Amino acid sequence: RREMRFISSLLLTDVYLERGNFSSAQVLLQGLSSQTHFDFLIRKVKLLDQQGDLSGAIEAMEQATVLAKATGSKSLINWSLSNLADMYGHDGAIAKSYETYLQALQQDPSDFHALKGIAWIAFSHEKNTTEAKRILHFLQSVHPIPDYSLLLSEIALYEKDEAAALVYQQRFLAEASNPAYGN
Repeated sequence: RREMRFISSLLLTDVYLERGNFSSAQVLLQGLSSQTHFDFLIRKVKLLDQQGDLSGAIEAMEQATVLAKATGSKSLINWSLSNLADMYGHDGAIAKSYETYLQALQQDPSDFHALKGIAWIAFSHEKNTTEAKRILHFLQSVHPIPDYSLLLSEIALYEKDEAAALVYQQRFLAEASNPAYGN
């Protein structure tokens, strides 16, 4: 019974967070007794991030990653590391972000999200457009989603190749307007 209440509270927190009702999500999270539980922490991360507290979100995500590692679950560890790497990148800790993406890839060498993150670092911080495009073209070949076209468009604009940028933008719009992606 208590476990069901905990799970229901987590799901309701998800709903509040998705709908932008952060104050209700915060009140609900504060009322949970298990504040060191992985599922609690990842919701806390999302709430803190939405509230603009990136350092608090990173701290909570680091705690969640420690818990994930304790489980030994490669998929949970990978997911945690990949999300933590994103947050490090948003905080400007690029070397830490890159290293954490590599740790995620050690858990799952086919982690497309981590590979895209590395492509972003290659482009945005190292200005290595050749490597970024190589990674993105590989990702497109094995996991065709619209996101890669959008990033390739940004790279083309940086390279002052407006024709290629337009092609990638049009490809992104065509792919993203596929009914499978919803609204």
